[in-house]
Amino acid sequence: MMSYLIGYLAIGVVVCAVIVIAHHFANEQEPRKKIKSWIDSLKKPADWWLGFLESVVVPILATAFAIVAWPILIYWKLQERFFLRKAATSSEEKAFSVERSDLLGQVTIEEVERLEIVHDPLGAVPDLPFGHLNAAWRKFKDALLPGDEVWTFAADWTSEWGRREHRKGYVIVRAGEPGPFFCTAWRFADAA
Repeated sequence: MMSYLIGYLAIGVVVCAVIVIAHHFANEQEPRKKIKSWIDSLKKPADWWLGFLESVVVPILATAFAIVAWPILIYWKLQERFFLRKAATSSEEKAFSVERSDLLGQVTIEEVERLEIVHDPLGAVPDLPFGHLNAAWRKFKDALLPGDEVWTFAADWTSEWGRREHRKGYVIVRAGEPGPFFCTAWRFADAA
């Protein structure tokens, strides 16, 4: 029975060493490590006891846990290596797009620019269509091709996180299909 326990703990020591070494080499170039060392240099323990706990007691307890619970560590490492990466790459969030059912009415560029002109009595915002967002508006206008139409839209949309949103704005309709859009309002549906 004692030889099984010694063998189990010996495997734990080997697994712990392999995981620590693999983690060190895998994360050697991460910017996170540089940031962490910079933050660690800023925070000095208020008293020697906290420094002792941080640099001696915690690593000893973590190593003891790793030696005893090495099967759990192997499971976590395999799950991190194979399952979490696959889940992260396969679950790209669906991007918002304007649907035909969201279209409200056709407008001209002149109507939009007249309607959306910003008049700020304090002069903090330029007296241009969409104020500070005028450059984005010009970029939207530059995307217009001959034969394109500009329509207003209002859309309710649910993100992959389950958050309901209400968006309004202008969209380029090309060959009868909504395309690039310029969002003028974006509110969460549960907000008043």
